[in-house]
Amino acid sequence: VELWTFIDNYRFVSGKMVHLTVQLLWKLGINVNTEKFENVDLSPFKVENVTIGERQIFNNDRDYQLITFMLSLPDDKGEGLYTIPSITIPYKDEVDKITGQATTSPIPLKKVPIMVEASVDKDVVNLGDRVHYKITIWHERYIEILKDNLKTFKFDPFKMLDCDFREETDGRLKKLIVDYEISVYDLAEEENTLEIPSFPVLYYKQTDEVPEREEGEELFVTQQVSAPAILVLMNSLLK
Repeated sequence: VELWTFIDNYRFVSGKMVHLTVQLLWKLGINVNTEKFENVDLSPFKVENVTIGERQIFNNDRDYQLITFMLSLPDDKGEGLYTIPSITIPYKDEVDKITGQATTSPIPLKKVPIMVEASVDKDVVNLGDRVHYKITIWHERYIEILKDNLKTFKFDPFKMLDCDFREETDGRLKKLIVDYEISVYDLAEEENTLEIPSFPVLYYKQTDEVPEREEGEELFVTQQVSAPAILVLMNSLLK
């Protein structure tokens, strides 16, 4: 019996679910007690929901199942590192009449005050097409985003045509959505895969007290998180 774990993101912010997928793989003739997945203790995370998938064929002598967990962290937990503990599932070998246990490895995660997601409305385009590249910045209320560099960033080889800012509140979090309209008009010879580059999102933490500072010293310390790069495929033939 083997257990494999997959996490959608190793960084998370307040109020956002952590999606944990466990792949259970076992040889025929082995009986695995999958009901144990419904009652596992993953403290400090709280199990909000467990979905046990249908048994499926992996190959000639093995089957598999996918088990999906939706996890949350209590609101009183601050920023820092947290660990999803090991999951142990008992099994019985019906052929050799022996029992055993399969165990996952602990998974370290980090709760952060800000997180950036990126997407495009299409990832296969023609030369000159307009692409909407959207970044969504989730952040705690005490975080302030510096927007100037978001308006002036160079997306080479893409050209920025327009950008639109929208701010929303989602539960305990604030959300800044920046929708860029970009395009590319010139390509190097035989170049058909382009990258919308990663770029820094600068921010600082608000404090109730104004720190003393010397002349020329910054009033606050800026930090940064990066928006992920995205690949875009260019059509080599036009209609």
